[in-house]
Amino acid sequence: MFAIELTKMTRPLLAFLIALLQTVAVASPHVIIEPVDRLADGSTVARLTRIIQNFHTEELRPPEDAWEDSIAHAASKTASFCTNVSVHELLGTHTLTNDGQDVLIGKWEVSGLGVKDLWIWDSPNEKVIVLRVSAAALETHQLDATLESLLRWKKYPLGLGALRIFKRSTDSAFNGTGPHETASFAGYFDFSVAGILLRESGYIGLFVSKGFLSDIYPPGALGVNERFPPLAKRIEARATEELIGELGKGFKLTTFPNLYPYERDDVIIAELSKRELSETQIREIALDHTTSFHIVNHRTGTLVIDLEEANRLSRYEDALLTLFPNFVKLDGGGLRDSLIGYVFARLDSRKVVHVALTYLREDVFQRISLDYLKTHGDSPDVLRELEAVGVPGEYRELKQQALAAITGRLRR
Repeated sequence: MFAIELTKMTRPLLAFLIALLQTVAVASPHVIIEPVDRLADGSTVARLTRIIQNFHTEELRPPEDAWEDSIAHAASKTASFCTNVSVHELLGTHTLTNDGQDVLIGKWEVSGLGVKDLWIWDSPNEKVIVLRVSAAALETHQLDATLESLLRWKKYPLGLGALRIFKRSTDSAFNGTGPHETASFAGYFDFSVAGILLRESGYIGLFVSKGFLSDIYPPGALGVNERFPPLAKRIEARATEELIGELGKGFKLTTFPNLYPYERDDVIIAELSKRELSETQIREIALDHTTSFHIVNHRTGTLVIDLEEANRLSRYEDALLTLFPNFVKLDGGGLRDSLIGYVFARLDSRKVVHVALTYLREDVFQRISLDYLKTHGDSPDVLRELEAVGVPGEYRELKQQALAAITGRLRR
């Protein structure tokens, strides 16, 4: 009797404890919502609104070609990587040009988590994943649970750790951002979220910048404004000098090197590497008028790789080897030496040995030249020439090691 009465007495308490535990269980460990009277920066909400105004189901069609289909496929992978929504069949795409950038718009069939539609605004530098949900999902008391369930936390490619959301108290609009595993670098690795109520539906937009997606999209799809048709096809018939003049287009030396159009240059250099180039043109492709070795390194390295893939590197050995002394005035450090070492390893060793000796006489690239002679020097002439070359004190030990290695090879 006592046991029965005790159970009856504790039943309301047990119900309260269970309800409390359930509340704790569903509370979001990643999302913090701060009600505000006005959004300090409403730009993402405004951009999301403008993007949604371009979503028209009647304009959708199948992808026009394999290129467009590959971008649509990458866009759907982006959605799968960033959200927990089950992405199914592509319902259609269409393209437009916005502020000089070719944009693909796509719509996919989805299921789960209360998402009604999935649209993606796929521009060269940013992908905006737009999820249509119920209006109730954006209400303050539900928003944290909505975002907690929709987003993938601490997973590739975002590595998103948390979200700080600013929610406007007068309506359903919100925006926010959060820490992720890759530090933001002037717009290259950025992630933000925004939401708004339109036409009695809730919309959540995830703004994902291109830095996260280089492994997902095909070459020429990120950072290149001309995408439909792709830039690679547009430039096939253009003159070589005209293409060289397109390198770095729009970049100003006063801006950060990471804002340089590297991906666009990659497409142009790939085309140039198929053509007959003069020594002057090799120099123009590699150096241009920039003082940033990050840019020079990228352009020269891309050219070397493309020439090697086309089995045409050997015909430009002399042009490349005479190019490198121009790098001395650039602050390249280890990056510069890595590039030169990469090229050295791919050229005729007999020619590179004599170039390395020339560099030593000119007092440039001492370390990498001595390292190369240490592993490749193999003749009495090279030994004598190296013995006669003076090097700064910091490289004397390395010089002795190179002399010993060459002598050892000659004795075999």
